[in-house]
Amino acid sequence: MAADPRGAEARLLARTRALDPLVRGLATRFSLLSSVTPRNAAREHARLLEAWRAGREISPLWEPPTVDRRLLASARRAIDEVIGALHDEDGWLAIYRARFVELARDLAVIDAAFAATVRDAADARFADEDVDVREADAIAEAWRAAPLEDDGPPIPTDDPSDPRSLLSRMRARLSELRLPVRVLVRERVGSLAAAGDGVVIVAAGRATSDRETVRVVVHEIEGHVLPRERGRAGRFGIESAGSAGASEDEEGRALLLEERGGFMGGQRRRSLAARHVAARMVERGATFVDVVRAAREVASPNEALSIASLDEALSIAERVMRGGYLRGRDVFSGLGRERVYLTARARVGRAVIADSTWLDRLGERRLSLRAAALAPSPRPI
Repeated sequence: MAADPRGAEARLLARTRALDPLVRGLATRFSLLSSVTPRNAAREHARLLEAWRAGREISPLWEPPTVDRRLLASARRAIDEVIGALHDEDGWLAIYRARFVELARDLAVIDAAFAATVRDAADARFADEDVDVREADAIAEAWRAAPLEDDGPPIPTDDPSDPRSLLSRMRARLSELRLPVRVLVRERVGSLAAAGDGVVIVAAGRATSDRETVRVVVHEIEGHVLPRERGRAGRFGIESAGSAGASEDEEGRALLLEERGGFMGGQRRRSLAARHVAARMVERGATFVDVVRAAREVASPNEALSIASLDEALSIAERVMRGGYLRGRDVFSGLGRERVYLTARARVGRAVIADSTWLDRLGERRLSLRAAALAPSPRPI
């Protein structure tokens, strides 16, 4: 009897649609970055800034967010069951299985956050190929010497009456694209903006240059929002929710978009180099104080011109060491997610050099390079 391809696809869709709510639910309930961000992050940043300016090189006293351990254990059991059920699958089901494996690693990091075991959990979650790490190290070394430029007077990020503000430009671009995505203003330490499911968060009370404002809009909307929204038109929920490695490869593609758009100035390059150097230091066991000192030195030998100012250096250390633990008077380890930016830039850059269509293909849905290679070519049912 001849195989029934339409019936096989219908069965495949039935299986994946049963998995989609679990993928989205787990990713939402156990957001990795939110789960390792201290409750008092903003307050501690202000305290650290005041102390370091006075010459006292202190470490943060972070308050971990509340984690429901019973719910976490229940989620891990559900994930293990799905991984076992998809053990021998290929194609789309293999893509789903890889995402559940990644979710299990997310939960392991959350469980280990703010304790000495966080380093091993984070290393397992963000393991990279050696070739990507070596190339990323080379990029960081080159970018740390990028010439600085005068980007003009600072513009408030959250001024709704100023069309040049990050808030106004983000809303204008989303309206132009007719995307049903909200823009909210929230207190943030570190990045100026972040994209999520149906929302973009803009940092309150900050100021940045005109070029930096445009760059952030490109990074968040072209790099993160559009692949998610376009993926909603796909047959599989994971095309919008994101495959394993999708968030990392999105970062690499977003950096390429910044470069090709002419928004990757010297200040941005130095900042990315400082983050990468800081993340690599955390991998090798550096302390919070070590990381802040290094971040200040990475940008420029002339401290007056350095973009890794004290405020910037503290923000970099705080981002890189989220989830780190206090030992004695210093903080060690942490998530170290900032390691993924330049490694993903290296990986996606090589793919685009080999086949220029990858830059657009990665923007059509939230699939990583590896997942997209596994995904069968789209065809109607």
